[in-house]
Amino acid sequence: MSLFNLNFRLALPVGLLAATALIVAVSLVFRGQSCEMKSVFITLSHHDVPSLQQELARDRRAIERKDLDGNTPLHIAALDGWTEAVRVLLDAGADPNGVNTRGHTPIHLALNASANQYDIIRALIAAGADPGTPLPNGRSAKQTAESLHHVDPRVLPLLAPASRTVAGIR
Repeated sequence: MSLFNLNFRLALPVGLLAATALIVAVSLVFRGQSCEMKSVFITLSHHDVPSLQQELARDRRAIERKDLDGNTPLHIAALDGWTEAVRVLLDAGADPNGVNTRGHTPIHLALNASANQYDIIRALIAAGADPGTPLPNGRSAKQTAESLHHVDPRVLPLLAPASRTVAGIR
């Protein structure tokens, strides 16, 4: 048996397992929600800007939808580090200060994104997001960012109130 055949035989079951896991995860997260409710979140998972724009044009309330954790599409896009989706959602009127069931705003979730933190947080603040909104534990986004090791160092000045006006964000 060649190495290619072995890799292919292993890749197919692993791929099917991953697809099955994704379907199960989506069904658990959206348990009890309508297909209309799930649609915008599924569109986000595909990272397809034209489809997201079509979804928002078809259903203007899609930007207000929430998953079981109270995350809006903007929360999900910010956490995912998807700058284009954040901009599309903000342009469509998404609330940059929306709070999920854990008290997190999109800025708080963007701090945990693995990519594009700076661009996303800058876009959120330009759209009116308040980085001073405290978490339930009383910590600000800046305090949270300072405690995380993976935060882009360019983000910290954006979260300081005095520097936002100097940087021309507001």
